[in-house]
Amino acid sequence: MLIKKYENMLIETEKTCKLLEENKRYHWTIISGYYSMYYKTLILLAVKHNLKPHNYESHSQIIHALHILYDKKEISGLLNVAYNKIKFEELPGNLLYKGKDLRQKVNYISNENSIEINNHEIQNFLNNIKNKFLQLIDKILEEN
Repeated sequence: MLIKKYENMLIETEKTCKLLEENKRYHWTIISGYYSMYYKTLILLAVKHNLKPHNYESHSQIIHALHILYDKKEISGLLNVAYNKIKFEELPGNLLYKGKDLRQKVNYISNENSIEINNHEIQNFLNNIKNKFLQLIDKILEEN
């Protein structure tokens, strides 16, 4: 039942992300895009490891869990990719961290530290962080 809940949340955040991008609401596109990554990770941890976050620091916990469970050597084996082909910045934990970091930077538009996002930057986020991450997690979930 928990996995189904995460799957439904993932579907909704993906729809929201697409709708926001189409309407050029880039700050919110990043926020919903990050949550797609987050829910996909919750699915991975629940399906493959019977794990779920337990407290308010769940975002930090799941990034830490990805680093522990899928380091460079392990992830390259899972994906049948040569060890040197996996870039450090493309490991699941690092991609999720990038998404979380960007979400925090845009989360409060009125915040003096918030950043402005344009179409080029949103495409970079979607293609090189969010979509790459979701594809990577799908590959891991497909493995026995």
